[in-house]
Amino acid sequence: AAADPLMDAVRADGGTACFTRSYDAAWLKAHPGQTVREARFAVTYDRKDQAWPAMRVMIRGSGKPLYLFGGCGYEASGINRGVQNDILDPTFKLDSGVGCHMMTDVTGASAEEGGDFPVQWGDGGRFIQAHLPDSVAAWRSYDVSRYAQFVDVARADRIIRLTRAPASQCRELVAKFAPGQPDN
Repeated sequence: AAADPLMDAVRADGGTACFTRSYDAAWLKAHPGQTVREARFAVTYDRKDQAWPAMRVMIRGSGKPLYLFGGCGYEASGINRGVQNDILDPTFKLDSGVGCHMMTDVTGASAEEGGDFPVQWGDGGRFIQAHLPDSVAAWRSYDVSRYAQFVDVARADRIIRLTRAPASQCRELVAKFAPGQPDN
């Protein structure tokens, strides 16, 4: 079987791998243009009927938070290559890592895709670095009764580095945002 450090981390943390980051005023002052103040990134896989590891992300800036939902999986090679072998994100220099796919609804019923992005799996899972696209499929609250809307992401906010945290720090995000999903 191929190595899968993402699933190893999820299993080791009881079904949820959690990564967080908060940026203080000094950091934001030193990085003009960045609006992200806090981020949480959870990958869950805790049900036998779950088809793939679910991703839930919360990004808080100056306005209402953004919530992203989708799936992630570890890819040993070719993570940043399109179907025509072109490079998808020039800021992502690695060949392996975690590939994430955003959804526009939490049921998987919509044919509209939410977009893909690569994530660096760093230092044995002690940190991740998400390379977001210029637009993300997101909700502005925990209410997922409507489809996600596409929201532009400022250049200074597209790369977010988060550190591993106890699963308890992502508990609210997992419990309140798309609880019980995905089951398809």
